[in-house]
Amino acid sequence: MLQDPTTFGFMFENLCLRDLAVYASFYGGNIFHYRDNSELEVDAIIEMPDGTWEAFEIKLGETQVEKAANTLLRMKSQIITAGAEPPACLAVITGGGIARLRDLPPEK
Repeated sequence: MLQDPTTFGFMFENLCLRDLAVYASFYGGNIFHYRDNSELEVDAIIEMPDGTWEAFEIKLGETQVEKAANTLLRMKSQIITAGAEPPACLAVITGGGIARLRDLPPEK
């Protein structure tokens, strides 16, 4: 697997999606994939029974965190512009490293 990082990345993403689905279902939530007409794509959206939702990008390497975070922020901005409720949480899941909390840019 280490010789083929692309395939390993797909496997890692699917394992994360499986775990997110298990956690979401425990609380009555559902998991979805997001893709819009501008080709913006987010790996996982979890919708809870109360209507709140979270968005997740899954990346194998730490080097992809900034790009993934920017994708999530772009999606959040489009959702707010459309007049819908923003996500309760934005998160990038990686294959290693430590967890950290980032400051979000001010909403427009």
